[in-house]
Amino acid sequence: MDLFHNVLEREVDELHRRGVRVRFIGERERFGAGLVSRMQLAEQRTADNTAMTLSIAASYGGRQDIARAAAKRRD
Repeated sequence: MDLFHNVLEREVDELHRRGVRVRFIGERERFGAGLVSRMQLAEQRTADNTAMTLSIAASYGGRQDIARAAAKRRD
C-alpha cells in the first residue's frame, strides 16, 4: 500500500495539470486512513477537471455493482 500512497502523492499534481479527473471505485474502508485521505484529496483536487477521467478500481469486484443494483431495485 505504500507504493499506492507514494504514487498518488507524486502523480496527482501532474494529472491535475493535464486536466485529468481522478475517481476511485471500490471498498475504501478496506484501506488505512492515510491512504483513504490521499484518495479523497486526489478526487477533490481534480474534481473540476474535464480533459479525461481516470477511474481507479481499488478493492473492487463486479459483485458490488450487482448487489447495489439489486438493493436499489427493491427500494
